[in-house]
Amino acid sequence: MSDAEIITEARRYDALVLRVLAVLTEFDPQGLQPGKPDWAPIDEYWHEAQSFAQLLDEGGSINESDARDVWMNWFSNDLSHLSAEEIEQFVTALNGCVESDAPST
Repeated sequence: MSDAEIITEARRYDALVLRVLAVLTEFDPQGLQPGKPDWAPIDEYWHEAQSFAQLLDEGGSINESDARDVWMNWFSNDLSHLSAEEIEQFVTALNGCVESDAPST
C-alpha cells in the first residue's frame, strides 16, 4: 500500500469513528449528556466509538448482539435499560455510519 493509500484509508476510518461518535453522543445510551455543562466531555463516548467503528469497518454492519457486547465491555451493562425499539434505532443509526462511508458517484 502506498503512503497516499494509507493516508486515504486512515482518513476514511477516522471519519467513520467521528460519525459513530456523533451517533453515540446523540443517542446517549448511558445518559451521560456529553458536552452539556457540568456533565461528561463532548468526546465521552470516544472509546466506544472506536470499538463500534472497528466492527463496522471489519464486517460492514453490526447487530443487536454486537451493540450489547460493546456496551457490556465498556459500561458493564448490556443496554437492557433501553427498549427494544430504542436498541433497534440505535443499531440502525450505527449501521448508517457505514452507508455514509461509501464513495459518492
